[in-house]
Amino acid sequence: MQRFLFRTLMCSLVLFLAGFILPSIAAAPASAGAPVVQPRQEQPTPTPTQEAGAAPSPTLESTTEPIPVAESQPQLAVLPVAWDQALVSDGQFVWGPNVGDFDIAGFLAGRASPLLPYANIVEVNASYAGLNPRVLLAALEVRYGLVSALSETLDAESLAILIEETSMALHQAFYEHLYQWGSRADPAAAPSRPSIALADGVNLQVAAGTTSGSYALAAVLGTELPAIQAEPLLSAETQGGFGAVFASFFPDVDPLDVSNDINPPALPPDDLFQFPFPLDASWRFSGVHSWAGGDYGSDRSSMDFSTPWEDFPNYP
Repeated sequence: MQRFLFRTLMCSLVLFLAGFILPSIAAAPASAGAPVVQPRQEQPTPTPTQEAGAAPSPTLESTTEPIPVAESQPQLAVLPVAWDQALVSDGQFVWGPNVGDFDIAGFLAGRASPLLPYANIVEVNASYAGLNPRVLLAALEVRYGLVSALSETLDAESLAILIEETSMALHQAFYEHLYQWGSRADPAAAPSRPSIALADGVNLQVAAGTTSGSYALAAVLGTELPAIQAEPLLSAETQGGFGAVFASFFPDVDPLDVSNDINPPALPPDDLFQFPFPLDASWRFSGVHSWAGGDYGSDRSSMDFSTPWEDFPNYP
């Protein structure tokens, strides 16, 4: 009985002391070096317009200025515009009988053109591209004003490159249209209507039946310009356009003349090249020269073969 009372008193004493000691320990600061565990803070869930980790949007009571957002650059809209100008026939666009005895140097000299010293370059590039030199001269004037005046910043080499690039671009655009949409296209395989994208997003929808020569001029003269500048240049009547410039340069030539038919109705006869090139003749190599016979370009880009020069030395 005494032991039972003693144990009961001891348990009561322990419980009494625990009521004072444990709260004191919980309130005491942590000792140096002991880790302190902070309770986990619940993070707010970001809204759909606020990415995780971003600053919260300012409320009505907030004085924080909103972060400026850079505006995106507007995309150029594709604006279709119908284009159906007849600038030149296909037969007048190419170099053929229609060129006749046209003298490029004589034409430039008659206009006191600063392009006269480069007449040979114009002729070489026009003949190489199979391009009517009249068309090339009018195009160079419409786009760059080269027949009337030369820029002081344009040196001889840059001018030669510009003439070459223009003539080849016209050549490529002409034959691209000719075989895809033009007179030599397969109607069953022809793609959708051709178009020309201008610098400001305007899309010239080229009308069906447009000549390949007209398409080539529009593609080369207008692609780097906005519509407000390009469309007058691609006009048959507007002052400063191709039609007006061609008429002022060559008043006696009809740019729409179709007498030079580039699509002959039948194959040439078998003996077309018999004269002056005899069949079964022996041909000898007789030297090298530039690809156009003039003084422009490499002097070893082409080879000559002939029959009458029997005393010409034998090359290894």
